[in-house]
Order: sequence, then structure tokens, then C-alpha cells
Amino acid sequence: LLKATADVKNPIQEKYTAVCNEIDRKTREAEQKKAAEKQILEGIESNVMSFSQQIAACTTRSELTGVERLINLEKSPNRAGKYGDHHQKAITRYDEVLLPILKDQKTKIDEKEELEKQLQGTTDAVKHDELTQQLEEKQNEIIQNQVKVQEQALLQEQPGVQEVEVVMPTIKTKRTDIVCE
Repeated sequence: LLKATADVKNPIQEKYTAVCNEIDRKTREAEQKKAAEKQILEGIESNVMSFSQQIAACTTRSELTGVERLINLEKSPNRAGKYGDHHQKAITRYDEVLLPILKDQKTKIDEKEELEKQLQGTTDAVKHDELTQQLEEKQNEIIQNQVKVQEQALLQEQPGVQEVEVVMPTIKTKRTDIVCE
């Protein structure tokens, strides 16, 4: 009698256990995928903030060129493995946020360097004072860029992650004992 009960119960229990294990595995995989996606998107945003602060801190054209190379390196196809499916999103995010800051900083630094050249080449005291005043204004604009970048960092909204939740079936048991009649 016990053997007959075990013969009936074991195949059902094995199928139930297999189904539960499969559901658990799929749930774990979905959670891991969601966590990896969140980590990639947070990494993109932290890179944007890091690069924008580096751009704002630059005071020479060569420093800006170095930061621009780093940005282009992040946008290269070699980094596609790092970003996975979000590589194109990273490229567009870098382009729309970092390029305007970079261009603005480049023009201000170019103007500052031009004023410094003119200042070195002048011997007239009045012209020297004018150029010194213009140079100070350009330096103030560069500092204002740094402040503007920091404000953007504080006010920046984290882009919402579109989460698609996988609905996994749940198995609820009403009775776990099998009674043979």
C-alpha cells in the first residue's frame, strides 16, 4: 500500500518541483537583467556628469582636446560591449548633453587665448588695461560655465528606466498530501 502511494505521488511531485524550479530560474534571470540595465543607465549618467565637470574644469585648448578624445572613446564601437543594447542611447546622450558644453567652452577658451596673445603683444597702457579687463571677463565666463554645469548636475532628472516586468505564474498548493482510498 505504501509503495503504491509512493508510485502515484513521486511523478506528480517531480513535475511540480521541476515547474517551480523553472519559475524561480526565470524570475532570477529577469531580476538580474533589470539590475544590469539599471547599472548601465546609471553608468551613462555618471559618465555624462563626470565628462561635463571635466569640460568645465578645462582652461586650455589641449585639456579640452583630451576630454573630447575620452568622450569619443566612450562613443566608439569598441565600447558596445560595455553598454550592451544601450550603446546608441549612450551616444545620443553624450552628444546632446556634452557637445554643447564642449563647443561653448572651446569658444570661450579660444577667445581667452586670443586676448592673452594680444595682451602680450601690446605696449600701449590703455590698450593693455582694456585687454586685461576683457581677459578677466572671459575668465569669469569660464568660471560661470563651471557653475552652470554644477547647477545642471543638481537639477538633472534621472531618466526613467522603462521597466517591463515579467509576470511569472505562481503555483499555490491547496493540499500537499495524497490519500489513497
